Amino acid sequence: MYIAKSTEHLNIRWSHPLEGKHSSITIAKDCADRYSVSFCSELEIKSLPKVDKIVGIDLGLTDFLVTLYGEKVKPLNALIK
Repeated sequence: MYIAKSTEHLNIRWSHPLEGKHSSITIAKDCADRYSVSFCSELEIKSLPKVDKIVGIDLGLTDFLVTLYGEKVKPLNALIK
């Protein structure tokens, strides 16, 4: 990929595919001389189907979350120190 006013080829590692209509690009350089590129895109979001179910969620200290029905979800390993 090339950008305007640059003759060098860009070595890009995509984090996810680009979708929608692209409106702008931002290029940033960090103190380790690495560049990051951000694309701003307009994408039409499709609505999810409506459902009649409701659930309450409580975020806790012992369990990551507890639902209204008593279902407990343990914390992810990445969050445990």
